[in-house]
Amino acid sequence: MGRIKHEGIIQSIDEQGIHVRITQMAACASCKVASQCQMSDKKDKIVDVENHGSTFMKVGDKVVVYTEESMGFKAVFLAFILPFLFMVGTLVGVSAFTHDEPLSALAGIVVLIPYYWVLFTRKEKLKKQFQFKLETNQ
Repeated sequence: MGRIKHEGIIQSIDEQGIHVRITQMAACASCKVASQCQMSDKKDKIVDVENHGSTFMKVGDKVVVYTEESMGFKAVFLAFILPFLFMVGTLVGVSAFTHDEPLSALAGIVVLIPYYWVLFTRKEKLKKQFQFKLETNQ
């Protein structure tokens, strides 16, 4: 299976890990007229990578941050697909029993609160599952 890769620069190294700045770009950001276009989107993100005694890396080094594609699919499933299914299921279920569309819509939105709360409370466990790795950029 493939990998999801992003080039980045090490911002800092501490006991929590290695903090790498990556630039996340929209597909059109590399276009020749992207500077004139409002559609191009470019954001800097800091990615935390566990430090496994990588003493040869230092601040300012160019690296490649990667994870397995399966982790990307799992993240999309947990963040978007599963909550969508909960929302639509609640919307249909409440609508079938009450025939009240505003109540159904409200219930469909409210059901997301406990879902995302559970994700938030399991943040540390999820961090262990969604780990990034580094390789030097040569």
